[in-house]
Amino acid sequence: MRFRDRSIASKLTRIVAGTTAMAILLAMLIFSAASIFKVYGDAQDKFLTLTRLVSQSSQGVVAFRDRQSAENILGALQAEPQVKRARLLEPGGLVLAEYAAPGAARADERLIAWLLPTQLQFGEAVKLGDDTIGQLELEVDITATWHQFGVGLLVVTVIAAAAAAVATLLGLRLKQHITAPLAELARAAGDVIRRRRYDVRVGKSGHDEVGALVDEFNRMLGEIQAREEALRQHQDNLEHEVEARTVELRLAKENAEAANMAKSRFLATMSHEIRTPMNGILGMTELLLASPLSAEQHHRAQAALQSGETLLAILNDLLDFSKIEAGRMALESIALCPARLVEEVVEMLTPVAAAKGLALHKDISPSVPAAMLGDPVRLRQVVNNLLGNALKFTPAGRVVIALNGRPVLGTDRMLLELEVSDTGIGIDPAAQATLFDAFSQADGSTTRRFGGTGLGLAIVRQLVELMGGQIRVDSTPGKGSRFSVTLPARIAGVDELVDSRPNVSRGPGPDAAADVDGSVMARAQGHRLLLVEDNPINQALALAQLDGLGFEIELANNGAEALAACERADFELILMDCQMPVMDGFEASRRILAARNGRKAIPIVAMTANAMPGDRERCLEAGMVDFLAKPYRLSALLAIVARWVDLPGAAIGEAVPGPAPAADLPAPALPAILELAVLDALAAGHSSGTDLLRKLAELFRGEGRKQLDSLHQAWRSGDRVTATRAAHTLKSSSAALGALRLSELCRQIEHALRADATDAIDARIDDASRAFAAALAAMDEALAGKEHRDD
Repeated sequence: MRFRDRSIASKLTRIVAGTTAMAILLAMLIFSAASIFKVYGDAQDKFLTLTRLVSQSSQGVVAFRDRQSAENILGALQAEPQVKRARLLEPGGLVLAEYAAPGAARADERLIAWLLPTQLQFGEAVKLGDDTIGQLELEVDITATWHQFGVGLLVVTVIAAAAAAVATLLGLRLKQHITAPLAELARAAGDVIRRRRYDVRVGKSGHDEVGALVDEFNRMLGEIQAREEALRQHQDNLEHEVEARTVELRLAKENAEAANMAKSRFLATMSHEIRTPMNGILGMTELLLASPLSAEQHHRAQAALQSGETLLAILNDLLDFSKIEAGRMALESIALCPARLVEEVVEMLTPVAAAKGLALHKDISPSVPAAMLGDPVRLRQVVNNLLGNALKFTPAGRVVIALNGRPVLGTDRMLLELEVSDTGIGIDPAAQATLFDAFSQADGSTTRRFGGTGLGLAIVRQLVELMGGQIRVDSTPGKGSRFSVTLPARIAGVDELVDSRPNVSRGPGPDAAADVDGSVMARAQGHRLLLVEDNPINQALALAQLDGLGFEIELANNGAEALAACERADFELILMDCQMPVMDGFEASRRILAARNGRKAIPIVAMTANAMPGDRERCLEAGMVDFLAKPYRLSALLAIVARWVDLPGAAIGEAVPGPAPAADLPAPALPAILELAVLDALAAGHSSGTDLLRKLAELFRGEGRKQLDSLHQAWRSGDRVTATRAAHTLKSSSAALGALRLSELCRQIEHALRADATDAIDARIDDASRAFAAALAAMDEALAGKEHRDD
């Protein structure tokens, strides 16, 4: 049996006996070693002294060569039985006299001689004055001394063993004071377990740790006994309590159902009551916009229309949810074209995707039937909600909608499969369980960040289930989400198709972007801003936007110029590009803030085409207070300025920067060569209109070619730093003018250079050159068309 498995008594016995034995053994070893060295040293000292005395006594007999007297002197050594042999030698080595002790060695003496040093030899010169006249040699056997030492050691050992035995016996008797209470505890615990006796108590014999353990054990038994009694009493009344509780739960359930029905009826009624005047508000506002208005009046009416449409969308969600909850949602069954419906929704949301720098793709399988029976309004609502959600929660990358049809063999029925996937923020697995619940989003913070009522996915799920289908989600945080919808449907004839497009009220178009609140322009007068930007195209664009609002703008081409400008003047806001020659924006921000010397810090806002993960944090670490990703909308720029510049009465909403595609996402299909919506927005947002576009296009023609040449030459010469900067600059300026394909190619080149993945750089530079030429041609054609329409 192993030591750890033995009883405590057995362990204590072995511990006491073992430690006592080890202590005595160690003491005996130390004592024996010390005694041996002492006995041996004493013997040497004794016989060395004897040798010297005999040598001195032998001076006369050696000098006169008196052999008889010499033998008499040596014969006197027989009084010391341990001297075995002695010789007196003359100067020539001749033996003058010799003595040898009689007797032979016994067996025990031979054993001692084998274990210990027994033979000692001594030599001493016989001198007369300073002259040596002879030599005395003495051989000694100290076996008898070792014999006496052994007898003494044996006596000591016997005494030590007796002491060890006494100590062990005392330890074994004392162990009972420890093991006996523990054994009593074990016995009492066995009674409690086997007999369920909670009235058992254990007596204690002391106030040590074992006594404390006994007290706690008795207290535990007392609590268990009290709970056992309470449980017995509770069991006696359990049936009555269960019956009473059941009645309470039934009443609570009925009250909750009644309250839920009342809530549903209230939502349905109030949504209808509110929607009726909202339709009048929106209609009259549209009529007002169609009438002659000043710029300020038009701007305010347009803002009212946009706010009304937002409120109407929220009311529609509430109305749909209340209808479904109240069981009054009725679905139509008419012929519709699913492919055309999806294409129309994609076309409607394409400007939203372009504004965020996202790639929006559709993949419609040939297996999708030309017509099917269903509710086109509700199906469009499902598609629009899923696609809108994907765009809302995807800061960078792409969104793909796929449509597939699986006919059921031998019938006119089919399964319509709709899938919407994105590369957005993803959903935590713990939040997916409640994702389709009403008034919920992936977490509470997304409502604040992205807005919304939290009803969209709940309505989608309920609509899909009303159609007899299923919806599921597959998502990974940080990598994106995929929503899959499967709907059963019946195939219809093409001649049954009707136009399923809903009557959508007019939203804010380019004209709305052009109408800047005149009061904001008035409030901007006298406010000084510093624009730090090295790209001439971005310089012209930002200057046109800000100067048109009435701000006093000073331009710096790099961080060093910005630092010098801050030394000679004060600014209320600095708009800082990050990647510039001479001194980048990060270093410039640190130096500008450090040079304030206790004065109020100037807010610095990063304006950069880098919107990769970690870029915002790097800007904040450099001391910047906000972040605006390029390309940006005028509304986003206004919101940033209003946030950090004290404009009394300004009410500009939060900016939502449109970040660039993330570096770790799969490369989407290349976007369009030129996004005309970007040019329309630029022209509509400035009074100069087409003239501004023409100026920007000419700047882009010269600066873009310059950056392409710089990129090509730097790559050929191995200067990756310059090549990366050129790709970054061209990426930003091309995106600002809607040359999205060129911007995407430059982004890929920049990312490849930073990641040291340079296998296909030459091919990508060639593609960028072709995209640049195509973008210029498309710009010229678009500008020509605009000028023709203006004429």
